[in-house]
Amino acid sequence: MMKQLRIYLVLCGAFVVASMPVAAQSLDAGLTAYKAGDYEAALTELTPVAERGVADAQHRLAVMYLFGQGVEADPAEALRWVRAAAEQGHIKAQSQLSYMHFFGIGTEKDAVAAAKWSRAAAEAGDAVSQRLLATFYRNGTGVPRNIDESVRWLDKAARQGDGDALLMLGVAYERGAGVPRDLVRAQAMYLLAVERDIDGAVRNRDHNAEKLDEAQRRRAEMLAAEFDAASRK
Repeated sequence: MMKQLRIYLVLCGAFVVASMPVAAQSLDAGLTAYKAGDYEAALTELTPVAERGVADAQHRLAVMYLFGQGVEADPAEALRWVRAAAEQGHIKAQSQLSYMHFFGIGTEKDAVAAAKWSRAAAEAGDAVSQRLLATFYRNGTGVPRNIDESVRWLDKAARQGDGDALLMLGVAYERGAGVPRDLVRAQAMYLLAVERDIDGAVRNRDHNAEKLDEAQRRRAEMLAAEFDAASRK
């Protein structure tokens, strides 16, 4: 009996090893077809790979079902696939799942679930999710309202160069919301947001600049350069 079990395990192991390159090839072929706009071929290649549990394939299928690419749009099916990928730690899937819960796409609106999955992606380092989580904390959406936590997550996103987070962090410094009021640091954040063409950044920069003297403006420019350099490391 033990001998048969050992033979069975060896065969199973050989099957897994042999199937891994095939799955990788199908994933690559599916993603290549997707990028080329051949959604039917992408669907054919990616579906069996997703069914084997490959998170990248599951996430791409979720996108295809969400937007009706090569298949009829099916938000519920998109939710099923994106959840499967998110539960495996796929960061983009976690971010997308947060979005779907927040707006009630393929499911009922659920702010608590949206915050949960936004946090998962934020903790994994996704800048957009960090900014969204900051917004949840600022507004008390799905989590208790906490301005300090909001600013903490904004700072994380801003340090990755997220333009909207830079603008929002500038507002926090200008108003002294969750951080000590610091018009020079606010100006530095606005300068960086302007460089990224964020709506409203020019207006905030110019309005805040009126409160600064020449030395403070130069200091803001230096801070912006230092902050930007650190975020690019």
